[in-house]
Amino acid sequence: MNKLDKAIQEAIENTTGPNSAGTIYFHWNTGEKTWCLSGSTKSGLYWESDDVEADNKKDARNQAIDHLTAVPEKET
Repeated sequence: MNKLDKAIQEAIENTTGPNSAGTIYFHWNTGEKTWCLSGSTKSGLYWESDDVEADNKKDARNQAIDHLTAVPEKET
């Protein structure tokens, strides 16, 4: 299992509730040099993230991993 697949699996396993991610897919657009994530919630609703620019697919995958493993900031 590669690092991105592991981050996706952990993101799904670490969420609860019907509106949390049930599936997550990584998409790379070679022509536009952008990536995004999409999937469905545990209740079956479809979602897609905004497109993010990257220099190449390797950088895009690393950015996606960082996005999936980021710890949300706490409100003060």
